Amino acid sequence: MKCRNCGRSYTGVCTNCEDHLFDQQIVLTARNPGVPRLLEERHELQEMHEKCEESREQLIHRIIGLTICISIAIALGGYVVYLKIENKSLREPPNTLNEQVGLMQLEPNGHVVAKNFSVKGQSVGIDIKVSAECENCDDSDLAMMLLNDLNYERFELNRHYDPIYEEVDRELFGFDGDLEEGDYHIVFQNNSNSRWVIVNIGVDVHYK
Repeated sequence: MKCRNCGRSYTGVCTNCEDHLFDQQIVLTARNPGVPRLLEERHELQEMHEKCEESREQLIHRIIGLTICISIAIALGGYVVYLKIENKSLREPPNTLNEQVGLMQLEPNGHVVAKNFSVKGQSVGIDIKVSAECENCDDSDLAMMLLNDLNYERFELNRHYDPIYEEVDRELFGFDGDLEEGDYHIVFQNNSNSRWVIVNIGVDVHYK
C-alpha cells in the first residue's frame, strides 16, 4: 500500500516516514541518554523487517519453482500415457475377439468376405483361426483366402491376384505369420461351377 504522508509504497511500516519522524525526534531529544538504545532497537527492527521481506521473496520463488516442476511432471505423465495408448492402437487390429460370422450361402463361383481388419504401424505377427462347417461341400469346393486391399480389388475385377494365403483343405484353414501395415480381407470362395454351398463360418483374429 502507499503511505499517506510521503506517497511511497510500503509493507507494514513506512520506513521513509519513520526515518523522517525519527530524525526529528533525535534533534528534539539529543540530550536524552536513552536515544542510543532507541537507535539500536530501531536498527534491529529494520534488520528484522529486511529479513522478513527477503524470506517472503524466497518463499514466493520456491512456490513458483515447485508449481512449474509439478506442471512439467503432470504434462510428462500425460504424454507417457498418450504414447502407451497410441502404441496399443497401432498394434491392435479392431474386433480381435472371436467372431462367429454365421451361416453363409455361396452361389457357384461366388464368394463372401468373412472379415476385414487393419494393421497399423510396424509389421506384426497375426494369428487367424477359422472354423468352416459345410455339409454339402466336396473336398475342394470351398477355398479360404487372405488378401490385401490391392489384390482384393483385382480379385473382384476377375483380374490376376496374388493372395497372401490360400487353402482349399478346410482342416488347414487359418493363417499364422507377419503382416505389414494395411487393410486385409478374409474371403471364402465357392469353387464349384454348379452347386450352391452352405457354410457356417467362425473367425478369430489376434496378435501372437
